[in-house]
Amino acid sequence: MNTPNKDTSPSTQEPEAPKNKWVLLGLAIFCLLIFSISQPMTTVFRNMMNGGPPERARMELPSGPAVITLEEYRVASSYLYQFSRIFSGPSSSNEEQILAMAAKRKLADELEIVVDDSRIRERISMQMQQWRQAKYSDIWRSFGFRSGLEYESILRELLRVRLLGSLLASGVNPGPEETFDQWAKDFSEIRYQWVNFSANEFEKEAAELNPEDDILATFYENDLDYQQRSQLENEESVAFEALVLTQDALGTELVQAWAPSEEPSEEALQAFFDFRRFSLYPRDDADPKKETEPSLTRDELGERLAQDYILNRAALELRSLVTDVEDLSAFAAEKGVELVRFEEAVPSSELPELERVGSSTLREIAFAELNKWLGEPILKENTAVLARPTEQNARAMPELAEVRESVVDFWREKEQARLAREAAEAFVAAIPLAEGALEGDPATQTSEEFASAVAVSGRVIRVQDWICRRMRMVTDPHWEADEKVRPWIRNMVGAKAEELLDGEVLEPIENAREGAYVVVQLLGQRDANREKMWPGELDYARRTARQEALRRFWDEGLSYEGLARAYKIEKVSNEN
Repeated sequence: MNTPNKDTSPSTQEPEAPKNKWVLLGLAIFCLLIFSISQPMTTVFRNMMNGGPPERARMELPSGPAVITLEEYRVASSYLYQFSRIFSGPSSSNEEQILAMAAKRKLADELEIVVDDSRIRERISMQMQQWRQAKYSDIWRSFGFRSGLEYESILRELLRVRLLGSLLASGVNPGPEETFDQWAKDFSEIRYQWVNFSANEFEKEAAELNPEDDILATFYENDLDYQQRSQLENEESVAFEALVLTQDALGTELVQAWAPSEEPSEEALQAFFDFRRFSLYPRDDADPKKETEPSLTRDELGERLAQDYILNRAALELRSLVTDVEDLSAFAAEKGVELVRFEEAVPSSELPELERVGSSTLREIAFAELNKWLGEPILKENTAVLARPTEQNARAMPELAEVRESVVDFWREKEQARLAREAAEAFVAAIPLAEGALEGDPATQTSEEFASAVAVSGRVIRVQDWICRRMRMVTDPHWEADEKVRPWIRNMVGAKAEELLDGEVLEPIENAREGAYVVVQLLGQRDANREKMWPGELDYARRTARQEALRRFWDEGLSYEGLARAYKIEKVSNEN
């Protein structure tokens, strides 16, 4: 039997490749046995074995074809993660987002984009201000970096990518047609009708309701609004004592014994007048429409100015003498002044009307330091008053039992609003869904069906014909004072018009100011007539069109899909 001979003779061309391959493999095994091989060294061996770095994608740069290696892909993934942390981007990423980051880094290299130190400092300074951090180390430590140098290296590369986006976006300029289209969209018009469910309709029904004690207590504790609480609060009050010095008392021997006696200088009188003119000498007949001084002039005051100055100066002296006095009654008698005490706390609103000492300025003692004299005398005509609080009571809510009747009224007002809301919700819920509609789909009707339902409810339907969905000074109607609800409804519907269907009935909208709920049906919407653009609106149109174009570019042009179209990015399979 002839057995075929196995050919063991080496080929003339192929023996060196296997030999070299086995040599390299042996070298790799030797290194694995002797050394701890790092990731970069592993990559080197892989490239040596495969004939080059594995490709993840290919793209066309302005200078020519380029590849995104697997290693570049991995680095881009790391940068994308850091980008989301430092610039508050999306927390998750996918393959295409990573490829987009890798492509942008390639483009930044291609265009030789450099981020200098000044941009780094600017960014760090802004972060410190935003986060109210006093130390730079608090910034990079918060991101988990081991040093500022490591953080700045990452930040520099990320800013390069952002700068690339700004550079590419600089060429985004919408044309005239886009500008006019954007204006027509921004000032699109809507037409709608609505029905009002007022809380006042349910006043009689709510009046028959009586809350349980625990319900009323919870309402009193948690649900009163600011205005209601202000109405119920006990007013701040103060007990106090005062020393009263009159113009007549200045001529007595007791007062002359301690009061300054020198005549005031012209400079002193002028300074006193400038300081006190609006508080002491207002013009009662001042008319803002006439060119008159809001205060009396020095000529009109005459001798009164000097008298007030001398009285005030004496009161200031008295203020310095009384500071550490323990027996105030004896002190007042000795100095020839009157002592007035209010031992029962007086509500703040009643202080201006008190006999002898009453003044609007006296209300300051309700908030002054306890048992301390006011720093400045209170001047009235021919009278100076020194006052100090001896007891202060802050504004506070009374016990529920004291104001129960008022609280019940407030609770019933809330119940009125609840009944109005429930009626509005029931009205919308009764609208049948269109054929084929799923649960949760918006309710839609013809305008006639909506009007018929409103008529059945016994309410009045109101219609708003075509109007700009946002305020437009040149076309907005003149709203009367009793029609404030109209611009409010326009703004509420206009803000969400792009999301609505023609004929859609919106969920009830609360009008807290009017104490009502409004149910609106959108009848239609249309772009504004471009021929009716006012010249002054053109600049606005250009700005909004550019903003929209830039938004689309950043969202779409710098996405993977946008970059793939612009630079012919193709993924490379690495299944082998």
